[in-house]
Amino acid sequence: MKIIEKFDNSSEIVIVRTDKIGDMVLTLPLARALKEYNPNLCVSIVANSVNEPLLKNLYVDKYFLVDKLNGIDNVFKNNQFDVAFFPMPKFDEAFSAFKNRIPLRIGSAYRFYSIFFNHKIYDHRKISEYHEADYNLRMFESIIKSKHNPKPVIPIISDNVSLDINNLITKYNPKNKKTMIIHPGSRGSSLDIPISKLDELIKRLSKFEELLIFITGTGQDKDICSLLSNNANTVNLYELLSLEQLIKLIRRSDLLVANSTGVLHIAASMQIPVLTFFPNTPSMSSKRWGPLWTKSHIFSPEPITLSGKYNDDMSSISVDDVYNIAIEMLDF
Repeated sequence: MKIIEKFDNSSEIVIVRTDKIGDMVLTLPLARALKEYNPNLCVSIVANSVNEPLLKNLYVDKYFLVDKLNGIDNVFKNNQFDVAFFPMPKFDEAFSAFKNRIPLRIGSAYRFYSIFFNHKIYDHRKISEYHEADYNLRMFESIIKSKHNPKPVIPIISDNVSLDINNLITKYNPKNKKTMIIHPGSRGSSLDIPISKLDELIKRLSKFEELLIFITGTGQDKDICSLLSNNANTVNLYELLSLEQLIKLIRRSDLLVANSTGVLHIAASMQIPVLTFFPNTPSMSSKRWGPLWTKSHIFSPEPITLSGKYNDDMSSISVDDVYNIAIEMLDF
């Protein structure tokens, strides 16, 4: 049987992506493409619980939080899936799918455990020839032999969360100023612009009385958020918001400033303008991980050094240039 016939005879599809928030945002277009191809498919996601708010959307029928279910084996034992997609596989995930006899298992051809996949994808993601969202869709395209452009998937936020954020904005922004969010951390997934440069940017922007700047972050961002909020017209929301609340706050904002991180992709999916910073090394570059679906401006160092190597010196990014683009995007 041809693979397209095997796929078209399937009804239960699972996508396994158990890493970070940004990875999930860029994987959800695969779920959308599957449902648009056949609305009768039941599309499930296996993810970590940090991503749960993103999974409440129009294109995911069921989701399983692997860290709350004592591992993926329990998911595969207790559910009958016909097809499993592995955009960024791990050994235990691939082996469990094989062991539990999921009929069609789709994953990279370039892992030592690729023997567990029976439809292999010959993409080297580390060379970053495509955007991450395109890499994910290429898994599906390899079956149906047609091109799909990645389309955003917007999470559904509860009315209670919406009310919470409306109240927060009323509290801190009673005069209905323009608002921007600065989210300084990237949790080590990329190289960041120096905090001193973000601090200088905020100092310059804080002179605009008609602008309110929210500083957001979690975990190791505490000291950074505290430093950045020592400026006029700033509000420090470090660890005060759930992911759902942050999503709603982003939706109500005029601009997001961030490094390469999941929050960036959430904003892009909702078409909120973003200003962001990326190194040039292909595996971390904006070509692979840049924002989609929105008005954006990406700052990177000059790409090539005198030695011919990729230039990842984020300190070389000009605050003057960033400031000028920020006020243009904010229409000041």
